[in-house]
Amino acid sequence: MNALEEDLSKEISEYTEEYQLYCKNNNIKIRNELVSFLTNQTISGTIPEELALKGNSEELRNCRIDNNQILGILYPLKYTSFITVIDLRFNVITDEGAETIARFLLDNKSVKSLILKSNDIGSRGAACISKALHINEHLSHLDISCNPIGQEGGLAIASMLQINTSLKKLEVYSCSLNSVAVIALATVLRNNTTLTYIDFSDNFQNTHNLTQSVQNALMLHIANMIKYNSYLYDLRMQKMCITDWAMVDFLEKTIKINTELRVLDLSSNKLTRDGCVALCSALHYHQSLKSLRLSHCTVQDEGADAVKELLLANEVIEGVFLDYNKITRIGIKSIADALKVNKNLKIILLWGNIWDTEACNIFSNLVGGPVESFKCEPDADRTLPKHYNKSGPIRKNPNNREVTNIDGEFHYLTNNYYTPCQLADKIYQKSRIHPNNTDVVFYEVEGVLNVARNIIDLEKEPDEFIDFYSNTEKPTL
Repeated sequence: MNALEEDLSKEISEYTEEYQLYCKNNNIKIRNELVSFLTNQTISGTIPEELALKGNSEELRNCRIDNNQILGILYPLKYTSFITVIDLRFNVITDEGAETIARFLLDNKSVKSLILKSNDIGSRGAACISKALHINEHLSHLDISCNPIGQEGGLAIASMLQINTSLKKLEVYSCSLNSVAVIALATVLRNNTTLTYIDFSDNFQNTHNLTQSVQNALMLHIANMIKYNSYLYDLRMQKMCITDWAMVDFLEKTIKINTELRVLDLSSNKLTRDGCVALCSALHYHQSLKSLRLSHCTVQDEGADAVKELLLANEVIEGVFLDYNKITRIGIKSIADALKVNKNLKIILLWGNIWDTEACNIFSNLVGGPVESFKCEPDADRTLPKHYNKSGPIRKNPNNREVTNIDGEFHYLTNNYYTPCQLADKIYQKSRIHPNNTDVVFYEVEGVLNVARNIIDLEKEPDEFIDFYSNTEKPTL
């Protein structure tokens, strides 16, 4: 242990003592989970960087962090330097607790990420935190999503973004922002040069009944934000009531000329065939976009055909989300045809569309062929196909007849040898998408192909997904 680690270890021990003493002196309940965690970290010689007190965890679910307890936790912590991430999601912190957090931010210089998702912070609390960030130059990530901060809270955050130069990631989705707040954020972000990620999704409840002129103004300001901001590379706008008309008249042109955008999430909007066609046309020669997310829209087969043309023209995009879009086998065939030519796409989501036997036959070979067996939980109904990341689906190797059992239950396998799906690329040379990079998996019942859902981590960035062809020569299809 070097001198720096010794100093930090001493700092942790001192904080633990000060925390307990402060709570006793101020009649605040001591969180034994926190004390145990810090004590164990000190004993093991590990320096904790994250203070995770998630209200939905097993330890806190029945007794979540409240305003009084957050005072006891943060007051002795404000001059420490070992914690860089504070995660307080799913607790019962209100405006009073937010004021405590704001005072903490005025003094602390080590915390880089603050997660307050799904508490009960209102406009006053959001305003206090925003004012603290006028001064704090160290916080780079703020997640205040799923809190009812409303118009006043949104305006306070917009005002803060005009001054703050350290914040790089901001999450304000489902915050009851109205059109005034969203327009203020979009206006400020035209000139902001530090924020690279913003998510203001799911604020549609206060915008979907607006007059046409106000809707136009809202879309115009968002379009101008995309047009003039050359620093924003991750834009999340789910559930914002974006229509085909808004895409064609406002967004298409600005998305086309933005040269920095890498992730564009327009899931759960009112985009149908025309909007998807316009968007894909704008992205044909886009040189920066890596991930296009259109989940839960209604792009249908015409939209899927537009995605096909996009994949044939664009060699930069690595992920396309088209799950739940009412695409039939016609659209699925279009995408499959594109994947036979495009060798750069890593991730494709298609679950929730209209799959029939023909669609399964068209797409299954692109992901390594049908699965012969599923790994299920011990008590699961084995008549229902289920896929788990723990062992993955199992595929047949026709060149080896040895009997192998994957989990000690011989009723799974008879007279065949199976191999985990991560080796499918060595067995099925015509596999185009790695089985772990798609949300569909195929299985046979009496010789007929069916489709099941494959659960994957959607929070990963495109670069974090398995690059199927990273170390092997790309096959000729």
